[in-house]
Amino acid sequence: NRRFGEDASIRVDRSVNGEWLFGAEGARGQLQLDLGLTPRRYANNLSPVAAGATDNAGSEYNDYDIGSTLGIRVGGRTRALLSARYSKIDYTLSSSPRGGSEVAVLTGLRWKATGKTTGEIEFGRQRKGYDDPAVATNAVNTWAAEILWEPRGRDEVTLSTINLLQEGGSGEIAVESQDTT
Repeated sequence: NRRFGEDASIRVDRSVNGEWLFGAEGARGQLQLDLGLTPRRYANNLSPVAAGATDNAGSEYNDYDIGSTLGIRVGGRTRALLSARYSKIDYTLSSSPRGGSEVAVLTGLRWKATGKTTGEIEFGRQRKGYDDPAVATNAVNTWAAEILWEPRGRDEVTLSTINLLQEGGSGEIAVESQDTT
């Protein structure tokens, strides 16, 4: 927003994540637990300089995540998955209407088709509720899929797609985001 005398926003996301897997590779069942913290901060444009200018102070938050995935072997190298994830989004500006929580429940499959091809696909529902009762709850069908092919040890081809709710910007509370690579 150069017309407001601003530089482009400089966003800094640092994540701390942990993943614990219980159950051997060949076991009938496996349980994966995930914990994470992502503070989103901005290095500039922290207060409005003119009407309509970007105020990044209102966009800074802490994202606390916890999740688990139960995998049950249904075939030689295929597992049925049931995942549940919870996120608490805590905005540093207490007057922000965007603070709240997200819950996602998904089911799917993870497989190793050959020594060179693996994949995972999950479908489910994501719900985002807000601390401010005046803000309506959002809910979407969500999915994530990834197929990895390694034709040779040094080559890798990844196909992926995802659909989920993400934090909004520029006035939106949340946006449904879809990405395919």
